[in-house]
Amino acid sequence: MESLKNQIALVTGASSGINAFRSIADSLRVEVNADGIRVLSVYPGRTATPRIAKLFEKEGRAYQPDLLMQPEDVAEMVTHSLRLPRPAEVTDISIRPMQKSY
Repeated sequence: MESLKNQIALVTGASSGINAFRSIADSLRVEVNADGIRVLSVYPGRTATPRIAKLFEKEGRAYQPDLLMQPEDVAEMVTHSLRLPRPAEVTDISIRPMQKSY
């Protein structure tokens, strides 16, 4: 039960942080869009990185990087979004692994 409480606290804290970041990005977007500056917020799911490998180890789960997104997947989405014609703006990208290994 204590583990569940800890997980809920972590998720709640992460959600608060994400919502704060989203608010800051939205405010910044209002300020700079008129100058032709885009603001893109990226919310990636678990990506095969050393940090996530450590997280899986801490959680006691098998690390299967082939089931996770690769850093190149996230980079491709970001660069594609930034290459759009000037009148278009992608404001948020939420990208997750298709198969859940967690």
